Amino acid sequence: MKNLFRFLTKNAHWLLFIGLLALSSWLLVHYNDFQRSRFMSASQEITGRVYAVSGAIDSYIGLKNENTALMQRIALLEQEILQYRSRIENLQEYIQINDSARYHPSQWRYITARILYNQVLLTKNYLILNKGSNDGVKAGMGVISSEGTVVGQVMRGGVSPHFSRVIPLLNPDSKPSCKILSSDFRGILVWDGKDSRYSYLNDLPGHTIFNTGDTIVTTGASAIFPEGVPIGVVADSFNNKNNGYNSLKIKLFTDFNTLKEVFIVEYNLKDEQEALEQGNYGEGGTE
Repeated sequence: MKNLFRFLTKNAHWLLFIGLLALSSWLLVHYNDFQRSRFMSASQEITGRVYAVSGAIDSYIGLKNENTALMQRIALLEQEILQYRSRIENLQEYIQINDSARYHPSQWRYITARILYNQVLLTKNYLILNKGSNDGVKAGMGVISSEGTVVGQVMRGGVSPHFSRVIPLLNPDSKPSCKILSSDFRGILVWDGKDSRYSYLNDLPGHTIFNTGDTIVTTGASAIFPEGVPIGVVADSFNNKNNGYNSLKIKLFTDFNTLKEVFIVEYNLKDEQEALEQGNYGEGGTE
């Protein structure tokens, strides 16, 4: 308090001068239109510049935050690019998977569908789709993922007007005919009811030629899927010494835990092909 009193006493003339200057300035501006106008203009200019500087600072801070967010987005995109590159490398072996559909586009029709119920934890799992007979779905039609990999097939007696039930690869009753793309050796894919990531390609001849990482695709023989639809890759092998056949452990391409959108595959010539296979197509081999 003493220091403040000493400061005020010592600088009283300056404080008085500043006070009188402020009072005179206020009186001049308050009672003089021209001076008030100039003061308001100058004040507005100063205020505007302060806001401009403040806005620039805020913009810089905001830009820094946007740059950080942008870098995070770029990082995510780079990660996605790496994933797609890896997927492309894995798919290079069977880039011809749609050859049959490409040569005969009218023979196949794809019905888009969404999975309403997805069961993966049981031994005999099944899926429920939001498309049924009203949409042209029939029992025995194949189902593939939105990425073009095998999911399963529509069950017999599993089609209602608006819904359909699917036996996925994660069901021992699903036994699609498959082949090794590189060597064309064929076998039957059977799930053992354990790991949803793997299934087993059985009944391969003992002299089957294969390598770890070889791609497994559909044969197209059953008229359920086009030939060459990807299923998975060889992860391991087992030799059955008793009957001379090989079994391959297959890492499935389809991730059933995240599956949402699928295609139901309709082969327009299925009835004709099956009738011919059963010897019921017309008389004397012709219709």
